[in-house]
Amino acid sequence: MPGITDPNQEYFKDGTWGWDGTRWRKLALVFGYSDIYGETVFNAAAAAGTNYLTFSTVPAGEVWVVSNFTVTASDASPTVAYLDAYIDGAIRPMRRIPYTVANNTADWQGMLVLDAGCYLRGGFTTCGVGIYIAAYACGYKMKVA
Repeated sequence: MPGITDPNQEYFKDGTWGWDGTRWRKLALVFGYSDIYGETVFNAAAAAGTNYLTFSTVPAGEVWVVSNFTVTASDASPTVAYLDAYIDGAIRPMRRIPYTVANNTADWQGMLVLDAGCYLRGGFTTCGVGIYIAAYACGYKMKVA
């Protein structure tokens, strides 16, 4: 019976192979961890009105998997907290949350995969002058070849 133990078979050629229950098949990209992703972006003195906090852009050769994304403000002047992702050339709203309590957090948890050129953006509408706003995100990074 041919299989992974026979070096004359295709399974020993390029790529990674796996058993699907009926036969050996070449696997797609293996989803694996290469580093922790954690980032904080802040503005210690926001301007009046809408303010955004833009995170780093995912570099070529990496994929970032975001599991937690949070924004906070030092007072209750903002009316709405924004949690967005820039994907495929456009801002994609992830969450819009009324913001009514100072130092509260507006957050999102899940699994968001960002590839090269993508980034996160948090923000607030109707900020008071000089308030502190911040955004935090965490997850993990993967190198892709």
